[in-house]
Amino acid sequence: MDFQVPEELAIQSRQMRRLIEKDMTRVERETCDGEELKPEWRPTFEMRAKELGIWMMDVPKQYGGLGMLLMASVIVWEELARKIALPSYGNGITGTSVREILYDLDVDMKERYLHPVLRGEKKTCFAQTEPDAGSDPGLMRTTAVHHGDHYLVNGVKRFITGAEKTDFI
Repeated sequence: MDFQVPEELAIQSRQMRRLIEKDMTRVERETCDGEELKPEWRPTFEMRAKELGIWMMDVPKQYGGLGMLLMASVIVWEELARKIALPSYGNGITGTSVREILYDLDVDMKERYLHPVLRGEKKTCFAQTEPDAGSDPGLMRTTAVHHGDHYLVNGVKRFITGAEKTDFI
């Protein structure tokens, strides 16, 4: 198995490291309020992400993103995690966070859920952790049963990061 990082990804990693060292290191003590990025810093960091070509990096091209593969995204996340200039979880400066399930919705559901998230009008989060399962999908017991024109969800979730700031889960 070859564990060498392809050259284009190595270049991307170096670009990210320069961004962090140049734009974030000098201000990292000023950028967060607790675990949140201060609103005045978001436009600066988002602009730099767009300039570097990592804006909406993991969003498929057909939806206006770059369609980067997981390895490329991991390199970006790894570099971003090196500094305290951003919250360590869910920073969002590379664009909206879209879960893959939203890409598989029917047309009407995409209009209701996917497109508003891609436009930055709505936020979503992912509820996985359960009291007796942690984040192990094999041990999860929550169910969603189609019931008429809606779903009946039964179960308990825990540690739903960002739930208080989202429009849907």
